[in-house]
Amino acid sequence: LPIIFIIILLIISYISYTGLNTLLPIVINTLFIIFTYTKNLKYLRINSLVCAILWIIYNINVQAYGVLLGNIFEILSVIIALKRFEGEKYD
Repeated sequence: LPIIFIIILLIISYISYTGLNTLLPIVINTLFIIFTYTKNLKYLRINSLVCAILWIIYNINVQAYGVLLGNIFEILSVIIALKRFEGEKYD
């Protein structure tokens, strides 16, 4: 099932490609799709952290400063979850 979403993402991305600036969202969304289907919650949380950091880079690059606060909250919540559930058997 994730491969279907990735193919759709790549088709839409190809159609809407306007330059190198559009590549980072493609990478971020592809990573997010892949790790959403993982059974390991620790990997999902780490991927969420990586994606949020990449979104910060992208948002600064396109001067979308309004969403940076949301990215920061996302990073903080993932760090809290990683610390809180560290060593849990379902990680």
